[in-house]
Amino acid sequence: MEQSYLSLCEFLADAVFEMNREGRLIRVNPACSLISGYSAEELLHMDVLSLLDEKSREKAKVYYPLVLKGHFDRLELVMVRKDAARIHIECNMIPVDIDGHIESFFVIVKDVTAPQIMDVQSGVVLNSDPLTGLPNREQFVRRLEQLAGEGGGAGQAGSYTLIYLNVDRLQFINDSLGYVQGDLLLQHVAAVLRELLTPGGLVARMNGDEFALLSPASGEAQAATELADKAASMLSAPLQLLGLEIIASASMGIVLLNGSSSVEAGNLIGKAVMAMRHAKKHRPELQYALYTEEMDARLSCQLQLESGLRSAILLNQFYLRYQPIVNVYTGTIEAVEALLRWEHPELGIVPPDTFIPIAEETGEIIAIGGWVLRTACRQIRSWHDEGLILRIAVNVSLLQLREPDFPLFVKRVLDEAGLEPKWLDIEITESVLIEDQEQMKARLAELRSIGVHVAIDDFGTGYTSLNYLKNFPIDYLKIDRSFIRDINNDANNNIILASLIELAHHLKIQVIGEGIETQEQIEFLRSKGCDEGQGYLVSAAVDADEIWRLCSRLRP
Repeated sequence: MEQSYLSLCEFLADAVFEMNREGRLIRVNPACSLISGYSAEELLHMDVLSLLDEKSREKAKVYYPLVLKGHFDRLELVMVRKDAARIHIECNMIPVDIDGHIESFFVIVKDVTAPQIMDVQSGVVLNSDPLTGLPNREQFVRRLEQLAGEGGGAGQAGSYTLIYLNVDRLQFINDSLGYVQGDLLLQHVAAVLRELLTPGGLVARMNGDEFALLSPASGEAQAATELADKAASMLSAPLQLLGLEIIASASMGIVLLNGSSSVEAGNLIGKAVMAMRHAKKHRPELQYALYTEEMDARLSCQLQLESGLRSAILLNQFYLRYQPIVNVYTGTIEAVEALLRWEHPELGIVPPDTFIPIAEETGEIIAIGGWVLRTACRQIRSWHDEGLILRIAVNVSLLQLREPDFPLFVKRVLDEAGLEPKWLDIEITESVLIEDQEQMKARLAELRSIGVHVAIDDFGTGYTSLNYLKNFPIDYLKIDRSFIRDINNDANNNIILASLIELAHHLKIQVIGEGIETQEQIEFLRSKGCDEGQGYLVSAAVDADEIWRLCSRLRP
């Protein structure tokens, strides 16, 4: 029973201190460290009174003899955290009674700082975040605006470093472990940022998983990055959530405020957010990025692309190119992969790896993917009518697959084109397999029930378990070009490649090698039983007319 009770305490969002009759702490749960700022080891060398301010200590000394006599009332006190911050707490005491004798007490402590502020400032916007006790976004923005009022520039108000921080994987923690554990993670981040706070600075919770830290220590780049390094290091201390050891991490954007800076709160925060997103996307291993003017130029270009994507279909700026897929034994073209291209009226040809991620971020990929599928199916139908019988492979994004009616959409497109489903391959990347596995498995099964084929593209570039190959309905496995490239100079690579081909065949999955550029590569694939291949050795992606010419030339 005691173990069950302790386990429950371990996962409570409220701090649970166990103290003996003398007031010494003998057990604490993880939330105790978050609310007090002290580690569990430090707390176990302290007594309860040492955590309180002077007035609260006197109040507790009067109350405690009554507790020993069995009088238990809710008590409001002021705790002094390790970082010297004062927070209002609500305490409830539960006695541990053994054979009629009170041996110890569980003290359940809740941070009620935010409600206290609400009472004092009745009718005014709440200044503190109720979960972490930190100032909220409004208070942080007011502080930045104050800097502007202290002479009109950060040089006169002092040099500052602004760090905007986004907690990684909070949604994953909420979904997998529960929101109580997610709240503990946020409180842990808040505790770390409090420790980094210096006089004259401010730390705030800006919204759900985002925080901001303003430090007057220095406006120099080296000091700012050292501060970000320190934050990353402190966040990486293991945190126990639901019996699992979790390592917290965050993406951070840094803005320097110095003598030449214009302190406009919204503009500064916007720059810090921009740098944070840059770090998340381009520098995840470093965890932070320093804002530069180039980011503004990049953002301007991205906004131009976002705007252009919305009208590119209507303005006929998209077109398809087709890369042949050949039988590695006969050399004949058996299929083509439809590849999307975009000619922007001002930027010219925009590479797919530039605009596809933007289309996915904005959701435009659903409309664009629909256009690609319709255009590809009409093209293959046209070739069939002219006597050129080929399959066509179309790449589909995760967002498209998540659409509940996507299989019905595919069937409707096939019916509109008058194309038999067996001539269409739906290509997905292996990263799709690690999403909601049951949902993806069902969605791919629906597609196969229509009669289309399912192909896994770029296999070997991610972290997909080989076990997925037997559990997911797959017809084609496309081996990534990185394996093909190393055929001539890496024996271990060749062993892995041969094993993948053999494994796929045992599972009745056909194999396509990507990125074939030399005769030696295609001969190796043929010797290991690979079924099909594509790459520059055969042809780059070409227009529809060139496919006719290639088919005529490669016909045996």
